[in-house]
Amino acid sequence: MSSLSNNEFIKNKLIKLYLPNIEFWNKKLNFNKNWEIIYVTRPKNRFLQLFIRFIEILFTPIILPKCKNLIILGDYPIRVKTNQIVLLHNPHLVSNIRGINFFTIHRFLFKLNHKFANHCVVQTEIMQGKLTKIYPFFINKVTTLLMPASNIFYNDKPINFNKNELNLFYPASFYKHKNHKLISKIFTSPNFSKLNNISFHLTITIKNWNKISNFQIIEQKNLNLIGIISDFQVKEYYQKYGLLFYPSLDETLGLPLIEAMQMGLFIICSNLPYAKVICGTQAIYFDPNNVNSAIDAISDLKFKLQNNIFPDWSCALAKFPKNWDEYIINFVQLLKR
Repeated sequence: MSSLSNNEFIKNKLIKLYLPNIEFWNKKLNFNKNWEIIYVTRPKNRFLQLFIRFIEILFTPIILPKCKNLIILGDYPIRVKTNQIVLLHNPHLVSNIRGINFFTIHRFLFKLNHKFANHCVVQTEIMQGKLTKIYPFFINKVTTLLMPASNIFYNDKPINFNKNELNLFYPASFYKHKNHKLISKIFTSPNFSKLNNISFHLTITIKNWNKISNFQIIEQKNLNLIGIISDFQVKEYYQKYGLLFYPSLDETLGLPLIEAMQMGLFIICSNLPYAKVICGTQAIYFDPNNVNSAIDAISDLKFKLQNNIFPDWSCALAKFPKNWDEYIINFVQLLKR
C-alpha cells in the first residue's frame, strides 16, 4: 500500500479508501495524507459476511460517490459503470468444485456482476487461463501481474540446515483446500517409519487439528501447532528450519512459495500447475492426494540435504518483480488506459 501511495501518478490524487476495520490496516500501514480512509466493520460469522457482501455488491452504488477509477481488492465487481479494475485472489471463483457448497455462493456473486469489471488482474497465467475459459467476457480484459513477497522476506543471516532432523514448516490458514489432512495421513501411514527425526510445524490450532485427525495432539510428538503468527514470526521459522512443506490443492499464487524462494529455502510442494509455474525445476514435487508420494518427496529432501544439493532459485525469481514499487508501476498502467 505504501508503494501505491508513493507512486507519482497516485500520490497527489484525492482517494477514498474503504478497508476492513482490522488491526492490520489500523496500525501497520501509513497512508497518504491525501487519502480519506473509511473503515468497514464486518461480523466474524462467515455466512453473515457473505450476506453483507451480497448487499454491498448490489447496493453499494447507491452510496458510493461517483469516481473515474475504481479498484476492487476483494474479488467481486460492483454494479457501477466506471473504469473498474478487479484484483482476483480467490481460487474457488474459477475452480471445478462440483455440487452445492460454501464457495458456490462466492461464484454466484462473482458471476452476477462480472461484466461490470473493465479489467481483471490475476497473479499467474494459470489463473488467467481458468478465468477466460469460464468467463470468455474477460478475453483481452485480463492482465497477469506477478507479485513479489513482502520486503521482509530477504535473508539477512545464513540458514543452518539441520541434516539430521527435518523440521517442515507449513504457514497456511485452516481451509480444506490447504490440505492439512495429508499431514495427518503421513503420521498414520505404515511408511511413516521411513522418516526418522521429522517434525511438522503448522500455523493452525489444536481445535483445527482435531477436525482432521483421529489422533489427539498429545500423541503426536512430531507435531507443533503454532496458531496464527505474524509475517516476522513466519520469517523466523523460515530462518530457523529452512524447509517449506506446501501440500495445498489450489492457489491463485501461493505466496509462501515466493517467500521461501527469496530466502533460499528447500521447497517440497504439490505437483500442480500453480506451484510449477512459480518454482520451476528446483522444488521437490509430490502428488498432494497421495501420502506415499509425499513421504517419498520428504525422503528425497533428506537425500539432497545429506549430499549438499541445494536449490538455485535465481531463474524462478527472475520472472517476479524485484519489489512492490516495480509491481505498482505496472499496475498503474491499467489506470491510465
